[in-house]
Amino acid sequence: MQPKKKAAALLLAFVCFLGACTPQPRQEIPVKSGMTFAFDTVIEQTWYGEAGETAYLDIAKKLGAMESKLSLYRQGSEIDRLNQAAGKEYVPLSEDTFQILKQAKEWSIASGGVFDVTIAPVTTLWGITGEDPKVPGEEELQSALSLVGAEGILLDEATHSAMLAREGMAVDLGGVAKGMLLDQIRGIAQEDGVDSGFVSLGGNILAIGQKPDGKDFVFGLRDPRGDGGEYLGTLSIPGLTMATTGDYERFFEQDGVRYHHVIDPRTGYPAKTDLISLTVISADGGLADYLSTTFFIYGKEVALQYLDEEEFSLIAVDEEKNVYLSPALVSKFTPNEQKTEYTFHLEG
Repeated sequence: MQPKKKAAALLLAFVCFLGACTPQPRQEIPVKSGMTFAFDTVIEQTWYGEAGETAYLDIAKKLGAMESKLSLYRQGSEIDRLNQAAGKEYVPLSEDTFQILKQAKEWSIASGGVFDVTIAPVTTLWGITGEDPKVPGEEELQSALSLVGAEGILLDEATHSAMLAREGMAVDLGGVAKGMLLDQIRGIAQEDGVDSGFVSLGGNILAIGQKPDGKDFVFGLRDPRGDGGEYLGTLSIPGLTMATTGDYERFFEQDGVRYHHVIDPRTGYPAKTDLISLTVISADGGLADYLSTTFFIYGKEVALQYLDEEEFSLIAVDEEKNVYLSPALVSKFTPNEQKTEYTFHLEG
């Protein structure tokens, strides 16, 4: 098993390796860069300009406040109170939490059951992100699965309150929260007067503007079958966000079988998919976060049908080490020539 903190740290070290987070020494433009910790992952920020430090502090403050609202594991958070009150009563929510939960419900239903934020009772049984993961018994797994269903998220627009329909239901916003927070971070940075920099929330990345030397920020697409510092290629995402889902991030082995952390809500087991990595690039951070999980679970056949979308772009890596890119990304992606075991489809 690879703990979440280690995976995030590896990703950040990798981004720095590619030079995205190293201030340009020849520039006299002020830069504020650093790391904090929230949402059980490492947060990296780099902002250029006089307003960089203000943005850095405002964003760190916002993330801390949102963690206290959205964390499944923080006692007394709004999501914790919602889960504790399942099947009993409505719980008042802040505007931020209510809107994120509302959007998460809509996406869960739209996915056809492939993505569902009420999966928490099942993921808790597996414990893949914890210290003692295990394959749950079939009876308890089926019992937990019976509690999954986003239709059971009841929302009261008038009072900004919510309730889960049945006792035992629980919400985990981990599949969309960090992506949706990137959209809020963009707004904070722009309001503070920053027009150049980037932020990484445990792998969900937002880039704004360009580096002081006029070049785009460049990020690495991790090799899903390599070490943490190995990459398939580099990618520029000016003004966009990026989210990746893969079977390599967190997993454990039991009785010779490897179990990864992406649970399919339809079965209660780690998704059986022919993809090993799926990346979504979009201006909408929440959408990218949601779709990266959804397409990963659906698999290659479905994902490749969406390569030509205007609202988002994809990079899909299948189990035979084919790499497929949306045509819009071809000019922004540079393959790693050392990765000869992969076949890059760059016809776009």
